[in-house]
Amino acid sequence: MNRQSLISLLGVAAITAVVFVSAFIWSRQTSANWIVLRSFDQGRKASAADSSAQIVMVYFGSSNCSFCAADSLPRIVQDVAAKLRSEAAERDLSFNAIGVSLDSSVDKGLKHLRTVASFDEISIGSRWGNTLAFKYIWDELPGRAATPEVVVLFRQREITDSGYSLVEEKEIQRKVGLIELSKWNRTGS
Repeated sequence: MNRQSLISLLGVAAITAVVFVSAFIWSRQTSANWIVLRSFDQGRKASAADSSAQIVMVYFGSSNCSFCAADSLPRIVQDVAAKLRSEAAERDLSFNAIGVSLDSSVDKGLKHLRTVASFDEISIGSRWGNTLAFKYIWDELPGRAATPEVVVLFRQREITDSGYSLVEEKEIQRKVGLIELSKWNRTGS
């Protein structure tokens, strides 16, 4: 290889490096503008100032799921929760993170959820017969039975004489699988 070819090759390598670094910086800026609730905002009837209106993130996973054991999953779930919490606060909505472990062993399920994120509520046990799996995957808001999975909900409650009453609960977003969750966290889509 002559000197001119070597200089050309180094120039191409430098340009390629600049393109990759620029793409990385752009992707980080794009993720900072991650807005999952934009479509939710359109036509919403609930008052944002009503403290009983909230955004809920439900994480489904288990200790025996190889994708749920991926080193990258905790950061992804924690980032998604932080972004949703921030978006909810911008709309004067409360935020609630629920962790659901589909393990049959409560000890294994609790250990799994503790490694993934800090949750406001947890539900563990009964594998796919878990009460929240039944509600958000099999029955009321059916989805795909796979883990890891994150479902984002809008929930409107009202206080009655007998306690809380659920006025509305609707799905805003559902992401299934490590690849889908990772892409969603990076790009918001």
